[in-house]
Amino acid sequence: LMGLKEEFGRAAKWIEQQRMPTPGSHGMHKMFEINIRLLGGLLSAGTLSGEQALVDAAQRIADAMLPAFGSASGLPNSMVDLGTRASQNEGGGAILSEVGTLALELRGLSHELSHKAGSQAYAKAADRC
Repeated sequence: LMGLKEEFGRAAKWIEQQRMPTPGSHGMHKMFEINIRLLGGLLSAGTLSGEQALVDAAQRIADAMLPAFGSASGLPNSMVDLGTRASQNEGGGAILSEVGTLALELRGLSHELSHKAGSQAYAKAADRC
């Protein structure tokens, strides 16, 4: 982007070295924010650049998000701790933008990983919304 290839390369290498998400409690954060900023950012940057390490990081983030989809309704809990994979609901029900962006990112990840076994777990979670 904008010719910042060296800076992008350093950032991608840093992300690869971090092995996100790290274990342990990081506190509860809004699922919507994690989805649009972290999962969406990693997935789009990895897909557009061809940097597999970014797609792999997106997959690890999505794996940590999946337990939040365990509700009877299929809608995910609104808060998640990526390090412990614990989740809880805060406030009322899900809003359309939350559900829509989850479907977009999780289905995109399933598509990007279609060559891997188990990749449809992300699309199935999105389809429950």
